[in-house]
Amino acid sequence: EENDIEGKNYLCLTKKQLILKKYKTEHQYGTRIIDIPDELVSVLKEFKQKYNFPYVMCTSKGEKCTSSNFGKLITKALGRKDGSTTGSQMLRKCFVAEKYGSGMSNEEKSKTATIMGHSVSVAYTVYNKLNN
Repeated sequence: EENDIEGKNYLCLTKKQLILKKYKTEHQYGTRIIDIPDELVSVLKEFKQKYNFPYVMCTSKGEKCTSSNFGKLITKALGRKDGSTTGSQMLRKCFVAEKYGSGMSNEEKSKTATIMGHSVSVAYTVYNKLNN
């Protein structure tokens, strides 16, 4: 079973962790382990019991969700009545602007940037433009 997840991202509900091995900035940051809050673990366990899909992020048929499909899913979920759209990039910008604009400490900013898979400088230069 360990060989099945070699080089792949996976979720470990018993350890309450998301292990990321394959992502956009993996060469810069390496394997990342993100602790998952108990509330989210409960939701994920319910999802697993109800659907028994092999993927958390999947199509309605339980098939692997590609990055393209995931982007389209976000855009659809955040669609507005006027027909305008919000994609993953704007979602990241809004999140960083909200978090960084709330008077976070430098340590909290660094932790948030790490979880998002980029540096604090990238957070400021790319994502925090809404506060500039």
